[in-house]
Amino acid sequence: MDSSNFDPPAASHLPSPMRDYGYDVSDYRAVDPIFGTLEDFDAVIAEAHRLHLKIIVDLVISHTSEEHAWFRESRSSRDNPRADWYWDARREQYYLHNFLAEQPDLNFHCGPVQDVLLDTTRFWLERGVDGFRLDTVNLYFHSPGLENNPALAPADRDFSAAPSVNPYNYQDHVFDKNRPENLAFLRRFRSLLDEVGAARVREIVERFEGAVPDGWCCWALSNHDTTRAASRWAALAEADPVAHLKVVAALLMSVRGSLCIYQGEELGLTEADLAFEDLRDPYGIRFWPEFKGRDGCRTPMVWEAEAPHGGFSDANPWLPVPVEHRKLAVDVQQGHAGSMLEHYRRMLRFRASQQALREDDSLLEAGRRGTLRQEPRRRVYHVRV
Repeated sequence: MDSSNFDPPAASHLPSPMRDYGYDVSDYRAVDPIFGTLEDFDAVIAEAHRLHLKIIVDLVISHTSEEHAWFRESRSSRDNPRADWYWDARREQYYLHNFLAEQPDLNFHCGPVQDVLLDTTRFWLERGVDGFRLDTVNLYFHSPGLENNPALAPADRDFSAAPSVNPYNYQDHVFDKNRPENLAFLRRFRSLLDEVGAARVREIVERFEGAVPDGWCCWALSNHDTTRAASRWAALAEADPVAHLKVVAALLMSVRGSLCIYQGEELGLTEADLAFEDLRDPYGIRFWPEFKGRDGCRTPMVWEAEAPHGGFSDANPWLPVPVEHRKLAVDVQQGHAGSMLEHYRRMLRFRASQQALREDDSLLEAGRRGTLRQEPRRRVYHVRV
């Protein structure tokens, strides 16, 4: 494997009743039994570091499960110590949820909430975690006045953010996401990590580096919540889709910062068209057939074209392996100079040879001025919005 990072699967490792498959956390300081124990987790960290790999884990702190002990205590009365950590109808106060009703939002306006979540982050850092992917980071804060969002005219709705059948898309989300209060908390989060460790694309890069000149971005084309890039941009690449994806991959691996490659992207996998009975995503099941959910980008990695389940597993996997993905399996592409897989490997070798793309210039420059020193292991975090 020509990589120094381990990217997590589309699920948190934390205990969960699995209403949203790991994104409804019921305990922030344990491992869900389906994945093992804390001792197993520690063993994975130790072995990964022995192999010079880094572990990035999902951190889902915008909301919890309704089964979390914090929420159970919060909803029990209006005057318990965690009463203002959420709002709840059982005490005649509604609670906010941006996702499933079983995923109550935490109240980030409450100082003790921020403190306990930062303590949770420290817990995993002290176990050796190298970084975090912050789930739904732009939804941490809502307006303290809990105002109603204004209605959004049909012509202004963004169907790439939510399907047309979802009422979430009918609002202009000015009061419940992308709040300016979020920045102060993220500075606290960044300080904790520092304490523990030391055309369109051009426009995006320049805008980011201009807005946070001392920042360090983590770039990605895809994730487990978006249509695969090979299908998402198919209309732009009708003449030669493979060549188009190679250019996009080369661009991704030629910008300064950290890099995430979503599984199967290095093979050029397209979005899977699954039957209703194969769906696992509650979002897709709810809005079928107008919106088929996110399972199309979550099908297994295809290692061997002729093996059962594409070589992913001897047992039936969570989702089926699409027939069209088999011809793009690793064993088909490996060793063929013109393949997508070998293109990714060449670009990763190129990236590894370019110091300017791999290291934070601001840290190194500050080190020469004697105000900062470069640490042998740096903490990074991945933000998805």
